[in-house]
Amino acid sequence: MGARLATIRLERGQTKVALARLIDLSATAIANIEKGAQTGVDVLESLAKALGVSPAWLAFGEGPREIPKKRRVRTVSVQAAHADR
Repeated sequence: MGARLATIRLERGQTKVALARLIDLSATAIANIEKGAQTGVDVLESLAKALGVSPAWLAFGEGPREIPKKRRVRTVSVQAAHADR
């Protein structure tokens, strides 16, 4: 996980200090995680959210790396759909 965290953090242009501030940790904690220290699920989820990646990818390297963008749902008026009848 540490290598993935360091890679994505650098790709996103984040310093350890900036990322730590986003999720209310210390830069030392970020450095320790990047070096292989264990972390809790809550920290993992916060890191993934701050970096815009999947928690499963960050933790295990599995699944899609990027979190899919939310898609807009189109609604169709029932009246308009039946207007041709």
